[in-house]
Amino acid sequence: MKWILLFALFSCSWAYANDGHSVNNGGGVICIDGKCKTLVEAGIEIKPDFQGVWIPESHHLSGVQSLIEKAPLVWELREPVIMQVLGRVNQFRRATVVDPVKLEEIKRQYIEAADNAGFVLDPATFELVAFSSDNTVQPALTYLLPKFFELSPTQQASILLHEGLYRGRPTADLKYVLQFEYAISQSNCGLISHQTNGQLAAYRLGYLNKGQLFAHMLAALTSENADCSFYGGINLGPNALGKTTFSDDHKEMILTLDPLLLLKLGEKDSKFPYIFSRLTDIKFKLVSASYGKVDPRYYMSREAYDLFYIIGSKYIDTNFYTYELENPDQLDFVLPN
Repeated sequence: MKWILLFALFSCSWAYANDGHSVNNGGGVICIDGKCKTLVEAGIEIKPDFQGVWIPESHHLSGVQSLIEKAPLVWELREPVIMQVLGRVNQFRRATVVDPVKLEEIKRQYIEAADNAGFVLDPATFELVAFSSDNTVQPALTYLLPKFFELSPTQQASILLHEGLYRGRPTADLKYVLQFEYAISQSNCGLISHQTNGQLAAYRLGYLNKGQLFAHMLAALTSENADCSFYGGINLGPNALGKTTFSDDHKEMILTLDPLLLLKLGEKDSKFPYIFSRLTDIKFKLVSASYGKVDPRYYMSREAYDLFYIIGSKYIDTNFYTYELENPDQLDFVLPN
């Protein structure tokens, strides 16, 4: 078969629908680059099963979740991604093309829109298998065309993932959706740059806050093997990023970043020193003080999954202090497009 699935997966998707989904009352329009048509004009008919709702089967649910498990995020932060994509599975509509000529017109508009967004789609190989509402309408829905049901279960899961990540978002988020999908597609996250690219996209899509992005990027940059588990803390010594200083009462710690150490991490991903180029002093506040033996390292906290820092000794019983980011918004990132 001639269609290229990745281009179907990466297609720009715009649509509108309300509760009137049948072709008879013309409920809803499809808008691409500001050009709108009713579903009737576009030659789309909504299947009446379950009032037009298509309910994914168990293999669809497990397939999508299996893909998301490869995301470069701790598990608890993958859950919002799953909910974005699948939700309560009431956002899918099975659609039939009544007029193939009109479908070709829709495909042409998609190709033009993709070209305007910097993506090249070959008209000879691009096949439209699904499209979704953007953020301009409620409820946001995903329409599945007949070709979707000719795909393999793995391919269907990939399409549902893409549409679910994009559904209800502004069109400008498409490139971040694609970046996040690409990171997921890499086996065991692949290269560290794939992980950090995926984490930057996750931040742009609202799945990470600044503190979580900082912690996730450090986890990727300091992992000995490029995986996505992020369990057990991040193996960084106290001076891996710079110098730490403390207030007299130990209630505040300041980490002063060392540009040379950042450049060293930049050997793994050159974007890292660029992203942190405006950061100098990062403030932490005291969370707890205890007595015992600890392994000094950075961790992602169990509560917020952002960065916190432990000062102590793993060799002797000693006082050790746990600090967390005072305000994640203080992080002044320079994020690449």
